[in-house]
Amino acid sequence: MILPPVTGQQNSYYVSANSAVKIEESKDMGRFAVAGKDVKIGDTLIVEPAFVAVLLAEHAATHCFHCFRRYGIYGK
Repeated sequence: MILPPVTGQQNSYYVSANSAVKIEESKDMGRFAVAGKDVKIGDTLIVEPAFVAVLLAEHAATHCFHCFRRYGIYGK
């Protein structure tokens, strides 16, 4: 899986995030991310691979459960 790079500089603490991302915490809201500086529309701030992926039931007979590729005429 090829992931796009974050826009601008990489965050020194969170390697998947742009340097503009700050993690804050409050008693009412718990832990959350905020922009620590101005960001532009379209900037990629955080990029991580999917933690899980599930094949939809309607594709169970036609696609591989591991790679999600569609089966050919003669099977895999």
